[in-house]
Amino acid sequence: MKSNTGLYVHIPYCVKKCSYCDFVSFPVDKITKDSQQEYLKHLLRDLEYKKLNYFQYNINLKSIFFGGGTPSLFSPDFYYVFLQEVKAIFNLKTLSDIEISMEANPESLYEQAKKLNFSLKEYKQAGINRLSIGVQSLNEKLLKYLGRLYIHKNSLEKVFDNTAAAGFTNINVDLIYGIAGQTFQDIEQSLSYVLGKNITHLSFYELTVEKKTPLYKETINRKKPQASNKRALLHHNYFLPILEKAKFERYEVSNYCLSGFECRHNMIYWSYNSYIGIGLSAHSFNGKIRIKNADNIKKYEKELTEEISEAQYNPELFIGFFRLLRPVFFKEITEFLTIKEKSIFLKVLKTFQERLWLNLSDNNFSITKEGILFSDSMVFEMSEALSASTNKTRS
Repeated sequence: MKSNTGLYVHIPYCVKKCSYCDFVSFPVDKITKDSQQEYLKHLLRDLEYKKLNYFQYNINLKSIFFGGGTPSLFSPDFYYVFLQEVKAIFNLKTLSDIEISMEANPESLYEQAKKLNFSLKEYKQAGINRLSIGVQSLNEKLLKYLGRLYIHKNSLEKVFDNTAAAGFTNINVDLIYGIAGQTFQDIEQSLSYVLGKNITHLSFYELTVEKKTPLYKETINRKKPQASNKRALLHHNYFLPILEKAKFERYEVSNYCLSGFECRHNMIYWSYNSYIGIGLSAHSFNGKIRIKNADNIKKYEKELTEEISEAQYNPELFIGFFRLLRPVFFKEITEFLTIKEKSIFLKVLKTFQERLWLNLSDNNFSITKEGILFSDSMVFEMSEALSASTNKTRS
């Protein structure tokens, strides 16, 4: 039986690192052809190593996702060569039935592409069939708060025009709410603009200020304000009717799409299927073993893999299932649990039902509208209950 598998490719380079970003990435002044070829060499070595040692079985590659950093800083030629190598490594006749996404910042699609004479059509011809554009907000002050580069609206207009002209029909846009100083008008302007650009998918995230980021230090030291949870909730409740009117269906806590345009790659993560991660700091999971790549570029180039661990029970198991709005069948989770853990799992689910966070049936559960707001709490509480059980058993 083939296992549905996703391939994640981490491109760690960017023009400027955003102050809220906690991904492994670093700014560079220039991306040369030689540096791209060098990184490509390590990626292919990584992929062949992972397939040979951890993914020997007959996998069904459903998606490829280039994330970063800013993957759109790399040339179309880089992606063409890489994807042709993927075809050879997995013995595929075609990639046409695979979702192939590339994250892109609008300023790189405009400024960098203009300087280096890359066109979006070339990315499409290279094999990219889905774009994920990080707009975040149209308000310059809010982007400055986030430490992001600003692109003039006329230039942004050109980016979307070029996207359409290149033939992209599957387009995601990232937006952020819960930013200090953000108004309802800001949210409506950003939403109205991107919804008018023939996008098929929207990721609308609440700003999370992660530790070890510059933004965290700035808010802790009170150099920058931070929006309250109450304010973020008001933002959330404000934009939902706008998306419903535009026929964008919510299928995950932070993700909305037109019918049939769910992100296939993220569904693999959220449904706890296997995924191969290559590149600096990337993670992999083959159903039994987790593999983490090195965070340091020099160490990665020498050793690739930094850490290997048995899967067993892991909080990751619930991160996706408590974010999905579809019914989740118990068997999707309990196959990874011991008999004792299954009992605890069902007991904790009943407490969530009592709080009106979940609907429970004989063989599945589904998150309620109220529960959407408490998905992180459910992950934490379930993980704590099962971790306590595991620790007692080991002691």
